[in-house]
This record gives sequence, C-alpha cells and structure tokens, in this order.
Amino acid sequence: MPKKLSFNYINECFNSANYELLSTEYINSNYKLKYRCPNGHIGFIKWDHFRDGHRCAECGGNKKLSIDLIKKDFELCGYTLLSDVYINSRSKLNYKCPKGHENSITWDNWHTGYRCPQCSLGVVKDKLKLDYDFIKNSFEKEGYTLLSQTYENAFQRLDFICPNGHKWGIIWNSWQHGSRCGKCFDIKSRSELDLLTFIKKLGFTCIENDRQLIAPYELDVVIPEKKLAVEYCGLYWHSELAGRDKHYHNRKLDLCASKGYRLITVFEDEFIYKRPVVESRLKSILGYSDMRMIYGRSCIIKPISYKETLEFCETNHIQGYGISKVKLGAFYNDELVSVLTFALPSIAKRAKEKLLFVWELSRFCSKIGCKVIGIFSKLLTYFMRNYRWNCIFSYADRRWSVGDLYSKNGFVLCGKTSPSYWYFNGQRRIHCFKLRKSKLELGCGTEWSLKKQQNYNRIWDCGSLKYVRYLSV
Repeated sequence: MPKKLSFNYINECFNSANYELLSTEYINSNYKLKYRCPNGHIGFIKWDHFRDGHRCAECGGNKKLSIDLIKKDFELCGYTLLSDVYINSRSKLNYKCPKGHENSITWDNWHTGYRCPQCSLGVVKDKLKLDYDFIKNSFEKEGYTLLSQTYENAFQRLDFICPNGHKWGIIWNSWQHGSRCGKCFDIKSRSELDLLTFIKKLGFTCIENDRQLIAPYELDVVIPEKKLAVEYCGLYWHSELAGRDKHYHNRKLDLCASKGYRLITVFEDEFIYKRPVVESRLKSILGYSDMRMIYGRSCIIKPISYKETLEFCETNHIQGYGISKVKLGAFYNDELVSVLTFALPSIAKRAKEKLLFVWELSRFCSKIGCKVIGIFSKLLTYFMRNYRWNCIFSYADRRWSVGDLYSKNGFVLCGKTSPSYWYFNGQRRIHCFKLRKSKLELGCGTEWSLKKQQNYNRIWDCGSLKYVRYLSV
C-alpha cells in the first residue's frame, strides 16, 4: 500500500542539502524533480537518485553524499566509519561495529537496514538493529505516533497512529520506500493502479478484485473475453513473512487453469523496473493489434557480440541478460529485432562423455513493440545447422508462459520444476543462487533462518515447464 512521500518531507531533504526544490508536487520516486543547487544551477533529478546520493550533474557529474554525512549516520547506530572517502552508493565502506567486528558494506545496503554480518550470524547473540529512537524519530517527523515499543528488523510490523487518527501497521522496509497509512490512501499501490489502467486503455472489459472465479482467493484483474487473469504481486504482501507459502502463487495459477483461465503473475519489481517489457508482453498475450509486424523470412541471422546481447536483453527481456556461450541476432534492414542465446549447463561439464553437446536455450526476446513472426524457428534452425548439439533444453516460466512456443518447434515437455524463490530487502528481488551460504555461514543454521537474521524476506514463483529437443538419429 505505498503512497507518495509527503512533499514537505521531500522539500526538507532538499533544503538540508542546501538545494532549493522548484517543483511544487511529488508524484513518485521516478518522477523528475526540478531544483536549484547551491551554485545556482537548475536541473532535474529523481527522488530515488537524490536519496542515493546523486546531486547536481553540472557541478560535477552527480556529486556524492559527503563522507561527514555518511559518518554521522553510522555513528547513530554506534558504528565507527573507517573509510574516509565515499565514491557512490554501491562502493564498499569499511567500518567497525559496536562489538568490535571490522567489515565493509555499501551505502545501498546500509540505508536499507543491513548491518554487521558477524553479529547477525549468531556469533554475537544480541543481533544489532537500527536504533529504535532513529525509527521513532522518522515516524514523528511526519506527524505519526509510533505505538510499537521495540524494533527487531526491517520486516517487523510497526504499529502507529497517523496524523488523521487512523491506527495502522507497516514494516520499516515499506516505510522507508514510501508506504504510509493504508486507511488514508487507496490500498492499491500506484503501480498496481497503473497496470489496471494500462489494461483498460487497451479496450478490454475488466473485473477488479474478483473473488468468484477461484473463491476464496482474490484475483486483481479478470478479463473474461480473453479467459485471462492478471495478478499484481507487491513483494512484501506476497512474501513468506506475509504468510504466502511456497505454493501460494502456484496454487492460484492451477486453480485458474482448472476454470479454463490463464493467470499471469507480475512481480512488483518487474513492473517498476521493466514496465515497457511487461506491457509489451501483456499486449502480445492479449492479442492487441498495435504491435509492429515483421516477418522472420525477411530477417538476416548472424552471431552478435556480448555488448549487443547485453544491451538488447537488458532492454527487452524481463529477466535481463543471462550468461551464454552462443549469441544469435535477427536483423531486419540492419536493425536488431530478436535475440536467441544458448549456454553450456553445469551438468554438461560434470558429465562430458555422456552429455556432450548439451545446450540450454537461455534467452529469447524480440524488440519491445515488435511481433517478429516465425523468428524463433529461424534462429533455432540457424543454431542447429551451425553448431554441434545432441540435446537442447529450456525452461518456460509458468508466471508468463504456457510453453506453446517450444511445443510448436519440436520440443517435448518433460516435466515441471518446483516453485523457486528470490530474496529481497528492498524493492528488487535477488535470486537465491546469488545469496547462497558462504564459508563463514556454514554450520550457523539454515539458509532461510540466516537470511531472516540479515533482514531478508523471500517470495516464491510458480515454477517452470522444462522442454527438451533431441537430435534425431
């Protein structure tokens, strides 16, 4: 239930940095705010960027937060900052915690609530937290009265009374990202409303908050004429700490399928950070006709560079770039319109003799707004004619796909994977593979218990469909 931060709060933050805020309203963290810097330069900046330390570009290429300000923030939590230079929000800062452990952390992680890993691993029993007074002061600055008497971690419910007298609860992670009293503001997030508005503008009749199709579960949007439902999943409210177990999303998808409906499950960070991709995919699934039509037979296929692949996938694939060995591009009048990539899976490396020339088809995407007819088949055929292979396998994310593209191109469905999960302690998911237990953490408990101690939450998907194609003998 996020809302806009109060304009007064934004204004105070600019004033505290000696910036004059010239904009008269604040819409959201991606809205560009007009300002005048201390040197008189007028420019625009997003709140997300200002909060993370960027400043006037004309003064010197996004001026950083001062090391003195960083130092004071560390001291508020009893930490001693050892670094004497601040580069950017993703550079490591060395520190000594109140228990004497020396370590490093990025400003991004620090201001989202992460602290000393040795303390949170149970090496020291009394795990360190943000100072309660700091939390309370943050609420009181905006006229809120904090009722909770303790602060445990970024995902603990904090009860409060808002300036309008409503009693409500929120987690610190949501508060610092702009959420406020749910009774004062519509329960739907701005992004969720934007998604609903987008679908309606396509001309489809929508049923909102439907509780009939798969009762007692609720579906955000149901489009009867297309036998399609869309679920917008705010990360926290659809997470494990909010009560959504491993099979929650999978269960809703299967229930929709039993009613003859296809369910598209959109995660919050996908819509916030990959909105054009989400909207383009929804248009394609809904059969909306404003897509630019290109025929694959008019395209030229050839290998492309890492840079071309990276830029194209980051712009046009919902998961972004994936590590790959073979990168193929389809060009229409010298314009790159589709990409298909292949990787060597780790299982092939472990069994070279038995599974030689086994490939994973890892990414396929076309340019946003384009429907390149028959291009998947043409790219796949190019690969099979020019590279040695015995087996190609791939996965179709059940949140977005029913795997028809694979079945139409000679692949056979060989099974379904169990739901997988991501961790998050901000507005973006991190795949579990990237947060595996380190050597330091071995023997300190389960991965999930450790991540909770480190202020991470997790969210589950719907699993994937695995497709395989073998070389005919």
